[in-house]
Amino acid sequence: MARSLAVRAEGMRVSDPRTAMLLNVAAWRIGPQEPETRAGLRGAAAHPARDVFTRRAPARPPCTR
Repeated sequence: MARSLAVRAEGMRVSDPRTAMLLNVAAWRIGPQEPETRAGLRGAAAHPARDVFTRRAPARPPCTR
């Protein structure tokens, strides 16, 4: 399962980099010991379109009206 996700992510890295990055992370979480998943994760981290991995904005405080 992890290898097939890594292969699928590699195939869509150019056409849909955001989904490919998420698939790489999912593949690595399922099979961290697999060389393909580690390579895919490194490739995703090195890809120029990294908006998937940016930090979230801090939560707004509750409205006190």
